[in-house]
Amino acid sequence: MDSQIGEPLKEGDSRKREQGEERGELASQLLVDWYLNAVQALVDTAGSKEATNLLFPYFRNAESAALLIIMKAFGLSSINRITYGFISGVTFNFISRAPILNTRIFERGGITTLSGCPFENGPDVNCAVFCEKGSKVYEEVLAIPYQSNLVTCAARGDRECKFIARPVGCQDPRDESDLGQEVAGILNWQLPQEMVDDFSVQYLAEFWILATKALIDHLGAERVSAILAPYMLHRGISFGLKGSSPPGEGGSGLARISAHIDLCERALRMEPSSSITDVGTVERTIMDCPFKEAPVQVCHQFESFCNGICEALDPEYEFSYDRKMTEGASECHWTIRRKSSPWAESRLKVAGVNKDAMRALAWKYAQGEITKKEYDDLRKTLDY
Repeated sequence: MDSQIGEPLKEGDSRKREQGEERGELASQLLVDWYLNAVQALVDTAGSKEATNLLFPYFRNAESAALLIIMKAFGLSSINRITYGFISGVTFNFISRAPILNTRIFERGGITTLSGCPFENGPDVNCAVFCEKGSKVYEEVLAIPYQSNLVTCAARGDRECKFIARPVGCQDPRDESDLGQEVAGILNWQLPQEMVDDFSVQYLAEFWILATKALIDHLGAERVSAILAPYMLHRGISFGLKGSSPPGEGGSGLARISAHIDLCERALRMEPSSSITDVGTVERTIMDCPFKEAPVQVCHQFESFCNGICEALDPEYEFSYDRKMTEGASECHWTIRRKSSPWAESRLKVAGVNKDAMRALAWKYAQGEITKKEYDDLRKTLDY
C-alpha cells in the first residue's frame, strides 16, 4: 500500500529519499564546481569584461526560457511585483538548493537579501551575468516597470547579496530610503525536494554547458579541452581523495575508482545499460545522458575529471572514452584500464610499485600544498 500524507515513511522509503537527496546534493556540488571552472578559465583567458560579454547572450536566452517554464510549472498567468518576487525566490532555490532568502515588498519597490549562494566564492563575472544583467532580463520578459540593482555582493566581499528594486526611471535606483511602507513579504518556500533536485540539475547543467560554449567562442573548439583539462583534473583529484582512506590504506584502486565514477554518474542521471569488470579493467556503456546534446568538450572535461580520480586513488589507471553521444554515437562507452605508457609497464614489473608515493603527491596537490608545476615535476621524478 502506498504511503499516505501524514504516515511515517517506512525504513526503505526513508533510505531511498535520503539517497536521492545525497545524489541531488552531489550533482549540485559537481556542476557548480565545473561551471565555475569554465567561467574562471574564461576570465583567465579573456578578462572579466569580455567574459561577461561572451556569457550574457547565452544566459539571456536560457533565462527567458527558464522563466516561462517556471511560470507554467506553478500555474502563474498574471505577473506583478509579488509574483515576480516569488519567481525570483524559486529560481534561487533551484540553483542553490537551500538559500537564505528574504524578499520584502514596499509601496515603491522591494528589497531582497540572499546568503548561501553557491557562486559566492567564484569569479564575480557570474554575478554580473546572472544577477545584474539577468534580473533585467526577467523584468523585460515580464514587462514589469521596475529595475533591480545588486547593491552588495558576497562574491565581491560583502556579507550578503542585496537587491533593491525601484520603478524604471528612478533617479537613484540604489536608494532604499524612499520605498514607502512595507506591504508584503515573500516567504522562502520549502519546495518538494524531488522538484528542487530535478530543476537544480537542469539549471546547473545548462550553466556548465553555456560557460563551455562561451569559452569555445573565445578560444576555438580545439583549444578549449586543453585549457580546461588542468582545472578538471584538480577537481577530480580533490573528489577522489574526499572520504577515501589515507595513502597506503584501503582496497583495490580499480574498485575505488569505479565506485567514485559510478557515484558521480548516478548523481548526474547518466543511465548505464551495462558494466563489465574484468582483471585490471572496468567498462561501462551509457545509454542516456543529460549532456548528450552538449558540445563534445563537455565530455572531454568529464574525462579529465575522472582521470583526476584515477590520479588520486591509483595513478596506474586511466579513464578513457571510445564512443560519445556528443560525437554522434548512439551510446557512450568508457573504460578504466592500466596505463599503457612505457613507464607504467615497467613499474608494473617491479615489486613494491610506488603508487603510495604517487597518491600522497596527489593528496598534497589537492590540499594546495604544492603548485601544479611542482606536482608535474615531482610526478615525473617518481615515474622513473
